Amino acid sequence: PGAGEVRVRTMARNGSILLEVADTGHGIPEALLGHGLFTPFRSTKRRGLGIGLYQVKTVVEAHGGHISVQSRPGAGTTFRMALPARSSSEANLT
Repeated sequence: PGAGEVRVRTMARNGSILLEVADTGHGIPEALLGHGLFTPFRSTKRRGLGIGLYQVKTVVEAHGGHISVQSRPGAGTTFRMALPARSSSEANLT
């Protein structure tokens, strides 16, 4: 809780749709960044289930994309997701 900020940006680049979500929170400890951040049932929160980031990664990769994270303790965290762009003629809209 506090007066932090969350920024969301989207852009199209080189045949991909990019989504960036950044906050000005506490950041993620470096030890967790290297191991287990996207592992299911692993959480730093007392009441967390540890499935949110795992689900995001699973969905992004199922659509041919990838996700990355950059974080600095005390300065916030940025998640970047890239998904392949499809034209409306390629999309199967039903």
